[in-house]
Amino acid sequence: MVKFSRNDTDKARAAVRSLCKAKASNTTYNTPEVNAALVEIVDLKYDWNNLFWSCAHCNNLKNAGYEPILDCSQVDVDMKVAFRKKGYFGTDETYEFVALENSIEVKNTVELLYASYYGNTPQKKLEAANIRRALRRSFSDFKNMIRNMKKLRSMIKKTLDV
Repeated sequence: MVKFSRNDTDKARAAVRSLCKAKASNTTYNTPEVNAALVEIVDLKYDWNNLFWSCAHCNNLKNAGYEPILDCSQVDVDMKVAFRKKGYFGTDETYEFVALENSIEVKNTVELLYASYYGNTPQKKLEAANIRRALRRSFSDFKNMIRNMKKLRSMIKKTLDV
C-alpha cells in the first residue's frame, strides 16, 4: 500500500461528502465518488514528472511504504543524506546512510536506502546481495579501465617524447 498526498479537488470533496453519508447510514465506503477521487490520485503513476528510472527491486521496496521520500529531481540528496563506507572493499564492507536533516522525507529515504541495499525480507536480502555483487563488478571494471587508460597515456607520452 502506498500513501499519497491528497489534494483539495472537486473529486476529493465529493468523496469526503460521500464518506460522511456512508458513515452516517452505516453503508459501504466503496462509492463512485470515492473511486473517482482515488483514480485521480493513482493517476500520479502516469505523470511524467513523477517517473524515474528504477530497478524492480528498489521500486517494489519504495511501494512498500517509504513515503514520503526525497524527490531527487528537486533536492540534492547528498546534502540531506551522508553515504559512508566502512571496511574493506568486497569482503567486510558495509555502508551507512546517515540523515543530515531531521525530516520525515529524509528518515524514510534513509530507511529505503538500507532496505534497498541490505534487504528487509529473505527474498529482498538475496536480491540486495546480487545488486551489491553487480555493483562491485562494475566498480572493479571501472577501476581497471582507469588503470588501462593511465598505462595507455603513459605509453603515448613515451612515444611522443622519443
